[in-house]
Amino acid sequence: MTVGGRHVSLALALAIVGALSTFALPVPAASAATVEPGADLIELYGGDPDAEARLVLAETQRINDVLSTLGAADRLGLDLSRPFRLDTPVTATMVLTARSSSYTLDELVRLSPRSVTRSPDGGIEILEHIVVSQGATLLITSSEAENVRLRSGAEGFASIVAAGGSLSARGEPERPVLLASWDPATDAADEVTDDGRAYIRVFGGRAEFVNVTIEHLGFWGGITGGLSFTGTEIPTVEVGSEQLAQESALADAAGVDVLPLESELETLELIGEELDLGYASGLVQSVTLVGNAFGIFVTASDQVEIRDTLVQASLVDGIVFHRDVTNSAVISTVTRGNGRDGIRVARATSSVLMDRLDSSGNGRNGVTLDGGAIVDGPSAIGMAVRVSGDNVLTGSTASDNGRAGIAVVDGVNIELRGNTVARNGIGIVVSKGASSVQIVDNEVSDHPAQAIALRDAGSDLVLRDNRIDGATTGIMVRDSVGVYESNTITGVTNHGVTLIGDTGNSVIVDNRIAGAGPSPIDVIRTNGAAVRGNEVTDWRSTKPLSVVLASMFQPLTILWIGIGLFILLGLAYGARRRRRGIHDPFADRRPLATMTRGIVPRESIEST
Repeated sequence: MTVGGRHVSLALALAIVGALSTFALPVPAASAATVEPGADLIELYGGDPDAEARLVLAETQRINDVLSTLGAADRLGLDLSRPFRLDTPVTATMVLTARSSSYTLDELVRLSPRSVTRSPDGGIEILEHIVVSQGATLLITSSEAENVRLRSGAEGFASIVAAGGSLSARGEPERPVLLASWDPATDAADEVTDDGRAYIRVFGGRAEFVNVTIEHLGFWGGITGGLSFTGTEIPTVEVGSEQLAQESALADAAGVDVLPLESELETLELIGEELDLGYASGLVQSVTLVGNAFGIFVTASDQVEIRDTLVQASLVDGIVFHRDVTNSAVISTVTRGNGRDGIRVARATSSVLMDRLDSSGNGRNGVTLDGGAIVDGPSAIGMAVRVSGDNVLTGSTASDNGRAGIAVVDGVNIELRGNTVARNGIGIVVSKGASSVQIVDNEVSDHPAQAIALRDAGSDLVLRDNRIDGATTGIMVRDSVGVYESNTITGVTNHGVTLIGDTGNSVIVDNRIAGAGPSPIDVIRTNGAAVRGNEVTDWRSTKPLSVVLASMFQPLTILWIGIGLFILLGLAYGARRRRRGIHDPFADRRPLATMTRGIVPRESIEST
């Protein structure tokens, strides 16, 4: 094809990226969606925070460069009917271009052995980055290779990114596909994140992972965390006269550093389309993820389903739905032994169903549902102040986690139903303005503090038909308004239900409370609460020694006790004196004569 009277090659289109840096696509908001760990998490994570953060940004820029190249080639009408390799920093990138049939690993080995090769043991080694562009599909099956290793070490790492395209990895129940990092220096999995690590990302495309094992992938940020679904709307670049002049001037450019495939590409006519990647979507079913930075990270995605999956020993969180995730589900999935939360549903995420989960032994919370607004006022990008919600957690287990079994932070229309929550630091906690939260028919047992705590939450809270056993306080409510009805509370040692602060017209009704402590229902520190119909006959009222002593030794009490003791001592002293009679104070000064018989006649002495 010719543009402005000059012949345009694919090599020229690839060179356009460097020269048109002024017109480079901005970093999408979703690409910056990384979790900022706290100091304790950094210590637990290890690695090199500064170096890894720079690598995350470099990866974002590399993907943007590839997309810019595809966009420029599309505008110039270049032939993209065959894949090509682009000389990106550190590690080259092989770009799979649009076609109707799927690419396979065997085909990539034939097309570019520098990018993908087969090892002597029959496995596949991915040595360079792979980008699956819009309209392309990469298919990985256990019939081709059960072990697929992504190079990852001090010399660089490889990744698979479906940038608008599709990625399908399918094994069989007895022959799962292994996708893992591989360090050539040690011939083992890469467990060091300081210098980056191989990862898999679905960026505005669709992916399916069925009967797959994913191990030791990812570093630092969510988008490079291991397995991630990150969709976004990519803004298009208008082609102005200045840009066209630069493209025309580049037609005479020499020394373009492009790595072609093994055979030369033909230059054909192509009518391109605007790049519009949109939301990511996908299926993760019967997958085991072990030792990733983030097990599964999802943002700006729709209809992502995670089913029958195990996420274990992630350095940060097990599963994260970060922002703008809608109509998605996590079903029959286990998250255990992860560094922070087992499952975290973060802000601006709604309509997520979680059912039959098992989240245990995680460093912080088993499940966190954070529905707070992204901003709380005017902001640089003018986002709306809006909370999220409509999320449901049912039939699940949250046990032996470092902090809370289930934590609800802000948000609206949250339902927790039929869950088992046991042996966490605290059972269920709802905080920071969360409203219209229903906690119904849950088993909450064996917690050292509160079984269910509502702290500075909103209104329209409903706790009904829950069974609570073993806690200091069964239900603790502070500055929150709700209805607490038909709950069975046993084995508590302080209060069954306690309301503190502004609890509005809360209602405590028809609960059965058994245990021992100062009172089964404590509403002394609030006003306006309605208490009726509660069964407390099995409550044993006790007061701790500290409470007894505190009530005894009030200032006036101490004064009267002192006066009483003074009077009693005086009376005792007086009684003692009366028993001993009157004492002569001058007894020791009496004349000697008074102490004898006086003058005795001699004859009386002689006669005796």
